[in-house]
Amino acid sequence: MFRDVGRGARVEMERDDKSSETRNNSLTLAILFWALLSLSQLMVWFVALPLTVVWVAEDLSSHGLELKWTGGAKTFNWHPLLMVIGFAALAGDGTLVFRCMSRIGVSSKDVQKFLHGFLMTLAMVCMCVGLAAVFFFHNTQGFANLASLHSKLGLATAIQFGVQFVVGIVFYALPCMPAYWRRLLMPYHRFAGKSLLVLATMCILTGIQEKLGFESAKRSADLETAQAVGFVIVYAVAIICFALSRDEYRRYEQKQTGGEAKHHRSGGGGGNSSGGGSSGGGGTGGRKSNDPSEKALLPQE
Repeated sequence: MFRDVGRGARVEMERDDKSSETRNNSLTLAILFWALLSLSQLMVWFVALPLTVVWVAEDLSSHGLELKWTGGAKTFNWHPLLMVIGFAALAGDGTLVFRCMSRIGVSSKDVQKFLHGFLMTLAMVCMCVGLAAVFFFHNTQGFANLASLHSKLGLATAIQFGVQFVVGIVFYALPCMPAYWRRLLMPYHRFAGKSLLVLATMCILTGIQEKLGFESAKRSADLETAQAVGFVIVYAVAIICFALSRDEYRRYEQKQTGGEAKHHRSGGGGGNSSGGGSSGGGGTGGRKSNDPSEKALLPQE
């Protein structure tokens, strides 16, 4: 009897140690996650974007923007500004929505999906207006369209972004697709989103280099500013891709218990998932665990 009591005490101590270690690891990961997220936001919104505004307003030959497009260089300047806003800022933030919203108390997946779609819609608008600006400028000035690597790569990226946007609406925003197809497509949807960030960064870098080539006579002022924009965007996107690639930074939700678990086992919650959410709820709903470390956070994305 005393041996059983001692064994039970040791098991309880090991369980408490494991639970404490899990909490410490979760705290460390949370601190690192928010540090990386804050750094990426600082680099994009407060460094790269203001530098782009400075470059457009002062250092390009046209010196600014025009609201009424006349086809001049001021019309063209909408292109680099809107592409940086759309791809580096808005699309980058949109990919991080599912990683960070649940960590600030917004656990509703519908709210997360709405914010993700809202940011991607704004990015789509910026992309379309930016493309219209450069095509209008080229046609007005008599320049050939799609004559460089930047233009071809940019068009391919824009088409992929459009396809990704339509797929997101049809498969995940509208309630018409079965959960099976949503789960099947989700890994490809995620990969396409990550690859778009890389492709957009390549487009920005090649665009900066191409513009500097056209402005070779004035490189003393705009060279350093343009290079700083490209440098900051590269490292900001690298941080975002790192956060997206780590499983420990995936979206987390509290484990369901009681009536909610029974509801999901009976099939009541299988229709509102756009990825691993429904499979995660169905796979663990029938198992009851006494391990405190399993009651905290479960990956859902």
